[in-house]
Amino acid sequence: MGKLRTALLAGMVVALGAMGSANAAPITGTFNISIYQGDGGGNINNPEEQAQQGNPLITAGNLIASGTYTGAIDFNDGGQNDIGAFLNSGGGVLSAGLSGLGGTTLSASGFGLTSVFVITGDVGANILFGSISHDDGASLYDGPGYSNLVAGSPAPTVDIDTLYSNLTGQFQLIYVEANSIPAVLTMDVTRTVTTPEPLSLSLFGAGLAGLGALRRRRRKAA
Repeated sequence: MGKLRTALLAGMVVALGAMGSANAAPITGTFNISIYQGDGGGNINNPEEQAQQGNPLITAGNLIASGTYTGAIDFNDGGQNDIGAFLNSGGGVLSAGLSGLGGTTLSASGFGLTSVFVITGDVGANILFGSISHDDGASLYDGPGYSNLVAGSPAPTVDIDTLYSNLTGQFQLIYVEANSIPAVLTMDVTRTVTTPEPLSLSLFGAGLAGLGALRRRRRKAA
């Protein structure tokens, strides 16, 4: 009976262990990136300067590049004010649509030329917690049609960290670079909770059922 209990408890540990893991690094994967650019209107409060879905620069007419990026969301312009340098700073691989942007200005002072990056990805069944380091604004969405605001700090700012939690499934990260450099965007993951696979859930259920039977037997023996 002692061996049975040990085996059942081992099954429960496997299931529970699959529910959580720790991480403290930029999110890495393959992401779609679309870049829009236009006049920011000369005012920090203008809608063109806000990192959110309603930004009027996010239109087909303002789209300057679109493609995929495989690597870490860990970008820094390095003082060059150049979109190509910004994207290449992540150390990943850019598709043809994004690889030829060297010499393209990120933004201009006076809230003039402004760039809006729309980045989408998928974390699957995982649930992510972490922070976004950004200069300027950034907003993070998930849910059907990216309808759920997970974290929002849309206005132009100095480099700050914005926390996010319970990010799952497909997500959309909107980042605005305005009023000249610096330009910083890093999406860190500090904790990942993994949904148990069906087999793990079965083991967990079997473990509970077995312990219940074990307790009943002990009561009868008493």
